[in-house]
Amino acid sequence: KMASATLTLGPGCTPQDEQFPKVLASMVSEATGRPEPMVMAMVLHSDIMPGLLQQPVATLHLALIGTEDPHRAQQMVKFLTWKLADRLGVMRSHFSVIVHFMERNHTVIAGEVR
Repeated sequence: KMASATLTLGPGCTPQDEQFPKVLASMVSEATGRPEPMVMAMVLHSDIMPGLLQQPVATLHLALIGTEDPHRAQQMVKFLTWKLADRLGVMRSHFSVIVHFMERNHTVIAGEVR
């Protein structure tokens, strides 16, 4: 089962680690139970400032192949919020996680529906 994680960082939110995509993949692997090689991780930087907030903000979009489990999703969001917000120095109230579950038959890998 694959997972895709895209972390968008606002102004003032800069990870200290150059290998942060690898760190992100490791955290997502731990949160989702998927093997780290099956986690695609990307870190983007954005100049967008939501509203009038002057503090650093970050948003994690997480796409998972598999059946939706609201309880598990809640646990993942809590775990990732605590781990990543603390690591990035972002207030937890300014860190968002969006989880998308995709049915296995709605995904295409190597040009084939799986």
